[in-house]
Amino acid sequence: MTTDQEREEYIKACGDRMQKAYEAGNREDAELWLQAQNEAIKGRSAAQVARMEACFFVTAGEADKQALEGSING
Repeated sequence: MTTDQEREEYIKACGDRMQKAYEAGNREDAELWLQAQNEAIKGRSAAQVARMEACFFVTAGEADKQALEGSING
């Protein structure tokens, strides 16, 4: 894989295939897709992990802020 975006697309595709395998009752294939997904996740670049963490914390912080403001104003 050459880019973070390609890696994320691959991670999602593995997850989709895992879910389809479970839905089809094929646990063995589902576990193989889960393993492939986990390996791809481990291969994320430090920059990608930092972007994802920043996005999560910004979103979580905004949700907390709105909840706090709602409890003060409500």
